[in-house]
Amino acid sequence: MSPPVDFDVIVAGAGPGGSMAAAALSRAGWKVLVLEKKTFPRSKPCGGCLSRRVEALLPRPLLDEVVENTISRAIFTFKQKETLEFTTSQPAAYLVRREVFDLRLAREAEKSGAEFRFSTSLSSFQVFPDFVTVNTSAGIFKSRFLVLAYGAYPGERPFKARRRSLTYLALEGPVPDSGLVTPWPPEAVAVHLGSVAFGYGWTFPCGNRLSVGISFWPEKERHPKRSRDHFLKGLSLLKNRPRLKGHLIPCYDGQPVPYAGDRVLRVGDAARLVEPFLGEGIYYALWSGRQGAEVISTALKSGDPDLGPYPQAIAQHLHPEFARALQLARWVYACPGLFWWLLKKHNSIMTIYFSILRGQESYDRFFWEFKKKIRHYTGLRWVLGEPRRRFFP
Repeated sequence: MSPPVDFDVIVAGAGPGGSMAAAALSRAGWKVLVLEKKTFPRSKPCGGCLSRRVEALLPRPLLDEVVENTISRAIFTFKQKETLEFTTSQPAAYLVRREVFDLRLAREAEKSGAEFRFSTSLSSFQVFPDFVTVNTSAGIFKSRFLVLAYGAYPGERPFKARRRSLTYLALEGPVPDSGLVTPWPPEAVAVHLGSVAFGYGWTFPCGNRLSVGISFWPEKERHPKRSRDHFLKGLSLLKNRPRLKGHLIPCYDGQPVPYAGDRVLRVGDAARLVEPFLGEGIYYALWSGRQGAEVISTALKSGDPDLGPYPQAIAQHLHPEFARALQLARWVYACPGLFWWLLKKHNSIMTIYFSILRGQESYDRFFWEFKKKIRHYTGLRWVLGEPRRRFFP
């Protein structure tokens, strides 16, 4: 006879992946507890850019509530001296404020029946044959399954030892309209190449403010403070330099990840499910939360604790895209001038990228178009093949 448990599933973390999993499991009729170390709404240093692919995961009324800006224009700069602009007739992305977006997702999960405990952090857990015990700041709880959705580097071991793992450091800060020399176009995002080594800068509009930041690989950027100051100084649209807050972005790097084990499953940043080209993570957190919930729900119904279908789904649906995005990241951030030259010569490449954001194209197509054009115009047969030196892990 199975021992009594407090919950069918405990979800550690109320970000997009955790709330998505909690909502799906609660709607399926399971008793769910969500643990969140912060109190919502809470500020979150993040650009808040959602690719339009989220339309397949979130209901339209929810998106209408949280979307601050709809993006149909991309501005690229190179070393903050040259500028290229691209527009699309169909929206390609949405901008949200994370404190609003995350709170709305948590409320959706709560409305579905999930129980939330804010200001309650997970300290440790132990897996037994028939259940999992979870130690928290509010006591010990017992559940059939545990979903780890606590973001990047929660103090647990799996990723700390990965010395060459692809982990970006993002520094972001909001700038109110009053801090801008002229209003920023609400439909445009800017990506700044060549402003920071092995990374990029951004300016994203979000309601009545502008998100400004840089994202880079710390192991390759030797002078992050100098690059940050140089980047901010080059933004002539700012009246004053904003204060940037940092957070880690653990991207897919091709190395093994314990996506699921005995009664424990990881989603979102906790599973390194972040696309390594531009560091998009919200869509994949939502996707993995929903996929993980489906697998756990099936396991609860059948009584079989096997979570193997979850890593299989990731390998089938996400890994091929991530692998191509990683190849692109290696070259674009190591040789930003090469990518800039291609953008100037062939604006059709951005048409493909807009389609990727809408879920209509793949990174595979983007990669092969990039490779074909570079080889044709440069004659460099090794470009985007195996690099002659290792730029990234």
